[in-house]
Amino acid sequence: MKDENLKVNNSEIFQKIFGKKGNESILKDFVSSILDAQMEKIELQEESILEHFEKYELADIEAIATSNGIRVSIKIHINNYKDYVNKSMYYLSEKYLTKCMKYNIPQRIVSINIVEEKIFEEGFYHEIARLRRTSDNELITDKLVMHILQIPKFIEEQRGNKTGLDQWMQFISQQNEAELELATKENKEIKKANEEYKNLIKELG
Repeated sequence: MKDENLKVNNSEIFQKIFGKKGNESILKDFVSSILDAQMEKIELQEESILEHFEKYELADIEAIATSNGIRVSIKIHINNYKDYVNKSMYYLSEKYLTKCMKYNIPQRIVSINIVEEKIFEEGFYHEIARLRRTSDNELITDKLVMHILQIPKFIEEQRGNKTGLDQWMQFISQQNEAELELATKENKEIKKANEEYKNLIKELG
């Protein structure tokens, strides 16, 4: 087991890999695997930052992705604190009001949350939350979406590399060396991310 401060989902390390100018191809492949749609282009809105919240340090990465002419505003949080839901909902609401409603831009707002906790006992490691009606579960809008990636549940499920997202989770969790090696062989962006990670370990270790 690696030092807790040197894990991929350590805020500083995650930010340096996925939020770094020049690493947009890594971020694009990761986001595409989550949304299950190939993003044509992705642009970091600014160099990602480390945000301090009480005793926690959070990595926030904001980007605009484009697919078939649809703009997707992405916010990635590394969350290891209990208030991540409210933080994510604030982001979704603020972006929707300032971008979609105010300027009538047909833009989807997506919040991606990577957590070191098992948030839900039931269901799979990748949960998707949308606005739906209670009476018939009808989707009200597809413009606001929250993705929750639960690392402990991914490890428990032992899924292997069934999907592109599974491969990325092998990299993020760093729990199965054989599966991670396979993922780096099959996905050049994961290989690139893993090489960046190894270099950071040498610098920070």
